[in-house]
Amino acid sequence: MGKSACWKHGIRTCVRAAAWGLAGTLAAPAAAWASDGGPSAAADADSAAVVHRSAPATPRAAAAPARLPEQLDDAGSAGGWPGQAGRLPTPSSYSGRREAAAAQRQAPPADPDFLFGQPRVSVGVRGLLHRARAGSDFYDFANEQLFVPRSADDDPKNPAHGLLNFDAPGIDFDFGYGVASRLDVRFGLAYNESRNASELRNFIGSDGLPIEQSTALSQIEVRAEVAVALTPRGRAIGQYAWIPSRVVPYAGAGIGFVRYDLEQSGEFVDDLGLFEDIYASNDSGMGIHLFGGADIGMTRRLFLNVEIRHVRASATLARDFEGFDPIDLGGLRIGGGVRFVF
Repeated sequence: MGKSACWKHGIRTCVRAAAWGLAGTLAAPAAAWASDGGPSAAADADSAAVVHRSAPATPRAAAAPARLPEQLDDAGSAGGWPGQAGRLPTPSSYSGRREAAAAQRQAPPADPDFLFGQPRVSVGVRGLLHRARAGSDFYDFANEQLFVPRSADDDPKNPAHGLLNFDAPGIDFDFGYGVASRLDVRFGLAYNESRNASELRNFIGSDGLPIEQSTALSQIEVRAEVAVALTPRGRAIGQYAWIPSRVVPYAGAGIGFVRYDLEQSGEFVDDLGLFEDIYASNDSGMGIHLFGGADIGMTRRLFLNVEIRHVRASATLARDFEGFDPIDLGGLRIGGGVRFVF
């Protein structure tokens, strides 16, 4: 090739190298400001441009092919950026995020650990033991005439042995409505029943066998009452959230009507001798209640409930028990169960 061709190619090469260097000088600061927004990035780009200008131009055919992000190794080398390992998302990471988002959308919302406002309605269910006061003359007469053998050592002639037991198991329901933050109005229903299998203390049959009978006494009660919480039932968080207290003690009073059914059946003795008969009586009387208890939280809406109730009530006896004072229906009732709030 002649000198003119060599001179021509040399000028073209120099012009091309100068053009590339000038383009890198102008483009690097702009890219650095666009990506990082700071002078330090622009300075780095200037340094890169200087290096580019000093390096020989690379033919287009020899340029390295672009590499996909998943081809970068842990060190970020081999065509990648040093210190950038793992920062680029891969197709597998995109897929994992999509699956996680779909699972989150499909998962049912967890129940909140609070109520949306203070509950107003409550329903209580308790098993109870009615400890009878037995304070009227009917009980005295029954224990004088009747004997309940409980062990071989019991002696019918001993008035302290074999007494009838009028303590009775039962069940108790109540429905309450909160008229204030600590005040409930409640309506209740309770039932209890005792049974005693006995024999006469002072008589024995001609066949040498005891003279036996059975005594059953049941009570059903309908009442209305008010209950006052002695500590706050819970606390409000914001306008709607309500967190119930763990333990809420309460006390109250009420009135009610008690209906009893009394029945004695079996063999008896009078001046004419041994006979079989059934003596029965039923009536209703008014009662008053004083009570106290506590609700112990198990869940947001379920509470364990314990309660002690003192009842004073009495009612008249029918003709079969003519001459007796009104029968005592009062006593101490000890209950335990659950309460639901809504």
